[in-house]
Amino acid sequence: MNYDAYMLLWQNAYVQMKHLDYINKSKVQVSKVLTNSSFLIITAGEAQIIIDEQPYYVQRFSIFHIGKSQCLQITAQHSVSYFLIRYEGDVIYKDAFMQHLQMQYQPFQINFSCVPANPIAIHNILQDMYSKWISGSIQEHFSVKASLYEFVYRVFQELVDGQGNPHEMDKAEVARLYIHQHLHQPLSIQSLADTLHISTRHLLRIFKARYGVGPQIYLQQLKIEQAQQYLVENQFGIKEIAISLGYEDEYYFSRAFKKATNMAPSNFRLKYTSYMSEMAITNENHFQYNENQLAQANRFENGEMKS
Repeated sequence: MNYDAYMLLWQNAYVQMKHLDYINKSKVQVSKVLTNSSFLIITAGEAQIIIDEQPYYVQRFSIFHIGKSQCLQITAQHSVSYFLIRYEGDVIYKDAFMQHLQMQYQPFQINFSCVPANPIAIHNILQDMYSKWISGSIQEHFSVKASLYEFVYRVFQELVDGQGNPHEMDKAEVARLYIHQHLHQPLSIQSLADTLHISTRHLLRIFKARYGVGPQIYLQQLKIEQAQQYLVENQFGIKEIAISLGYEDEYYFSRAFKKATNMAPSNFRLKYTSYMSEMAITNENHFQYNENQLAQANRFENGEMKS
């Protein structure tokens, strides 16, 4: 990323603040398409962030720039604090060179991240910006706009000087999503590790640390869950299910299914079918009982039955 070019573009930019939010709560679940270019700053807590289908696992102070019209998802099971700055920007062209830079780098649309080495100074700027923003004063809002430039300067200063680093993509989550997307195919740990540019040992370690099991066991669990769904739907034969889930043959699938559930696939389907039949009979009897009760009540009201 050419930080010098981005700083030059920001130096010649006209920026209009749209909104500044501060969130501090537990169990956050956000999913939305951003209508403006935005800065997301996680200041405390842990969160799963997905920006334009790229996942990040945040455990410390982190800054993300997100382009307009991109999807942002934030998931936090525990307490998390973050600022979301929404703005509109445009570059004031002085010459053809600036126009070329704008077209090449698209400074307000590009996604980038920073884990700052000096988060306290940046946090102080954000707190000051937010307190002035919520005041509603035109004068204070003008000050917030000025502080936004200082904030951006601090971020690029961290990245240019090499003190701050871009936030790494969540490779454990990328691996998990890959497994879901290729559920019906054989899994090569080596190929997946190569795709993520890490060693197989590192992949196994980070995956198990996050999800409690290794990738192969995780895939096997997913296959069994999908097989149970197919058996419940009762539309496909056991051999068809085995083939669709990438098992060598029906026998191998049945053995794996029984090992995981203590029940053969055919017995699982039969048990579920019997259970649903019993539930249908129970519901029918209950419905008939209510109908009889209602009929007796109507006859009583019409004087057909003595009290």
